[in-house]
This record gives sequence, structure tokens and C-alpha cells, in this order.
Amino acid sequence: MPVIRPAGRKQPIATVRDNLTDLLVKELMGERSRMGPVIFELPTDQANQVDVIVVWEAWKSLPLEARSQVVRDAYQRFARVLESSLHQIDPNKPRDLLVPTPASVTCATWDDLTTLDLLPYKIQPTAGEDAFDPEDARLLMTEVGAIWTPFGVQLRFPNKEMATDVYARLMTEMPEARWSIIESSFGPVLE
Repeated sequence: MPVIRPAGRKQPIATVRDNLTDLLVKELMGERSRMGPVIFELPTDQANQVDVIVVWEAWKSLPLEARSQVVRDAYQRFARVLESSLHQIDPNKPRDLLVPTPASVTCATWDDLTTLDLLPYKIQPTAGEDAFDPEDARLLMTEVGAIWTPFGVQLRFPNKEMATDVYARLMTEMPEARWSIIESSFGPVLE
């Protein structure tokens, strides 16, 4: 049956979409939120374009077709915010783009990740919990971009380069945890 609403009243899905766009813009601006989205920007062959993967449980309330538009809207809004906050000394001189444009957008929840091979590289501590403080490890993992899952936080990455960069930071900040990079279907890659 159709839903009939008074004129001028927003569709509930539009409200959800607007709210998620606002939260994504804040994340792009560096305002991290607990259980917020994890955004991966992957370089492409085109200058100023990236392939974007956004992992976020909040996607569950939004239809698949609307998710990528939320990401594109957030990037556009983020670009406008940055542009408006900068003073241009020479208006005749073109300025480089401040924000890359998403070439492709993939939006996933944890359930989606369990069926898709979007993030095949995982980093986890391999030392026994008596060698390090698990709560400190969880906080560090969250700081470097862990994804909130039904099983706790997990560090997952779309490529080995990103995983290796985070691995180096983890080994510097908490070597006693003996971090390991694992390729999802092939076991340990780097220790």
C-alpha cells in the first residue's frame, strides 16, 4: 500500500540520507566518531580521482542504490566547505582541487564484508594477552581505522600497501602485541 503524507513533509529516507551525509562530511573533516564510518580512498589512474570504499553499519537503514549518492554528496559538500574557508589570493589563477572526486563508490556493512572480498588484508595482534593490554590495543586499533563489527574492532584493508603502512605504525606504538598482517584466504603475509 502507498504511504500518503502531508505536502512538504520529507520522506523518512531523505532524513536518513541527510543525516548520514552530515556524519560523513564530519568524518572527512577529521571529526572522528565512535562506530563511525571507515573511509578508504584508493588512487586511480586519473588525477584528483579516487575509488572510495565506505564501511559503516549505519548503511543498514539505507537502500543500496542510495548509499553511493550519500558518499558523492558528502564529498561535494566537503569540497564546498574547504573552498569557502580558503582565501584565494589571485582569483585569475586556477586552484588545484582540494578534495578528490570519487571515481567509484562502494558502500558496505560488516555483513557485506563477510560475503564480498573488499578488504582482504587483516591486521591483528598475535602475542598472548598477558604480553599487552587488550584495551590499549583496541584503542590503538580504533585510532588507526578499525571497523566496528559484531565481534569487536577489526583492522581490515583493501590492499597490502595500506595494511603495511598501518602495520608499521602499530609495531612502532605497541610492538609487544606482535602484530601480523593476514591475507584473508592465504594466512600470514608479514610478521
